[in-house]
Amino acid sequence: IKSAIATEVTTFGENGINAHHGISGEDGKNSEDLTIFIDDSPLDLDLAGENGQPGENGEHGKDAKCKAQPLDVKYHLKASDGGNGGSGGNGGNGGNGGSLTLYTSNIENLSKIFVNASGGQGGKPGRGGIGGEGCRCNSSYWALESCDNNPGKSGYSCTTLKFQCQDGKNGSNGVSGTFGKDGQRGYLTLINLDKPLEPDKSAITVSTVSYTHL
Repeated sequence: IKSAIATEVTTFGENGINAHHGISGEDGKNSEDLTIFIDDSPLDLDLAGENGQPGENGEHGKDAKCKAQPLDVKYHLKASDGGNGGSGGNGGNGGNGGSLTLYTSNIENLSKIFVNASGGQGGKPGRGGIGGEGCRCNSSYWALESCDNNPGKSGYSCTTLKFQCQDGKNGSNGVSGTFGKDGQRGYLTLINLDKPLEPDKSAITVSTVSYTHL
């Protein structure tokens, strides 16, 4: 009696469906720039950029549809695999803060002004989905005897064929998305005048102009 190993492999059951990926979050809107003339009146300005929206989570992969393992077959078997989880969406970028231009001839007027021109926060990423479960074999190994001719006749010989069943794989987990970028802060421009420059006098030197982050 001889031994042999078969090479044909047949899958049984149905593989799980791969999941959809999460949608990335929308970017936050930039704040508009503003130009104003100030006096000694209190002023509270919100020029902050809008926050980015979070990314959606990836969906979970579908489990494989398992069926009964065929018995005593003359070929190798492989159980069906689970579907892959979807990747998470990226977080949206934060919007930029608005820039502010102030006209005043008295710098002490700035003490009564509060400005929020921060950039919006980047959105959180979506989580990756979990892969679906694969199917399992009930019997991992079996052997069948195959004979040529009948016993007692010339050329009679038997061969033992060895077979195996491979478990299905679980689907891969989806990758999480990335955080969105924070928006940039706005700038402050201070012009030491109590009125705007006239168009035909744009070459006049302004005594104090300063630029800084808000």
